[in-house]
Amino acid sequence: MQLAQLFPPTLDGTVYLEITHRCNYSCKHCYVKSPQNREMSFEKVKQILNILKEKKFKKIVVTGGEPLLHPNIKEIIQLIKQHDFKLVLITNGTLVKKTNIDYKLLDAAYISFDGPTEEEYKLLRGKEGLAKAEEAIRYLSSLGVKVSVGCILSKYNIHKLTELIVKLKTLPADKITVTVPQPFGRTLENKEIMLSPEEYNASIPKLAAAGNIHFESMLCYPMELRNDSEEIKNAPLLDKYLSGCAAGKKFIYISPEGFVTPCGYVTADKEFMQLTANITESCLEEIWQTPLFKFHMNRSWESVTGKCTQCDYNIVCKGGCPLRSHYLKGNAKLPDPWCRNDPIKKEYVQIQNIKLKNFLKEEKVVEVC
Repeated sequence: MQLAQLFPPTLDGTVYLEITHRCNYSCKHCYVKSPQNREMSFEKVKQILNILKEKKFKKIVVTGGEPLLHPNIKEIIQLIKQHDFKLVLITNGTLVKKTNIDYKLLDAAYISFDGPTEEEYKLLRGKEGLAKAEEAIRYLSSLGVKVSVGCILSKYNIHKLTELIVKLKTLPADKITVTVPQPFGRTLENKEIMLSPEEYNASIPKLAAAGNIHFESMLCYPMELRNDSEEIKNAPLLDKYLSGCAAGKKFIYISPEGFVTPCGYVTADKEFMQLTANITESCLEEIWQTPLFKFHMNRSWESVTGKCTQCDYNIVCKGGCPLRSHYLKGNAKLPDPWCRNDPIKKEYVQIQNIKLKNFLKEEKVVEVC
């Protein structure tokens, strides 16, 4: 198979469908700045699903806002499964027990959990809800649904990291993912919640020692992922191409209005949204040629700049997150400002207990042949 045949659709065949930007919370880190009165009509959902099926996409990740607030959520869930898509639901969990849908139709669910107590949860999300999130995790797990738990590390809970890890490991989670507030959307209005790169790096040894936690937005890699490592040297060219930022390559996002983006983090940025197109008005082949997609799709270890050109990890990292560079440094082509490696001096962040499994995603909802 030639590389051009894979795009579109994305390699994993994954689409994040933002069916609503309404929400029952107003989180300080929300990348889409929910709640907003933006919602995908059921007719548009049907239209988009038909397009995605025709283009051979495989998995729909229903997200928001809070998708359980959509008035047609039950019908949307049923329709997605009628189209034979794999189905994942992203939710804050607080409305799970109140919403009448057949959760057994889900192939997986992703629930936010930012404890370890209601105090930290409320500081980040505006009101309590941790107990309801835990109840939802246990309820869905009891139904046989694979549940992934997502945790935001912020200024509000980093001082209770040990307690948080203990609490996370008591949950019946198929996977635990830890990330940090990103400088996109509402976080740009609440920068005080963000950890510094040094604070995040200091948390990594404890997270690594926990053994079953996956790192997102990480810029500290194990030796097995260096350019000259066996893991990278023996990787197929396609795997090398898809490493680093996966935006547009492994997944796409579709806004409530139907605009397609390679990454959801640009959804609240009106300027970026003008650099793409609407899936109900333009074909995907045309959308892949828009400036926003061409930038992300063309990122490789050959396009890195600055210190990244000399880095021992540039094949797997490719300069980190371009949007962090854009919002924090004003240039998406610059090295990720959170990176604390100094490849010029050959000085790299070294943290014990970092393992390959903390970086490789093991989610098997969609098998790629």
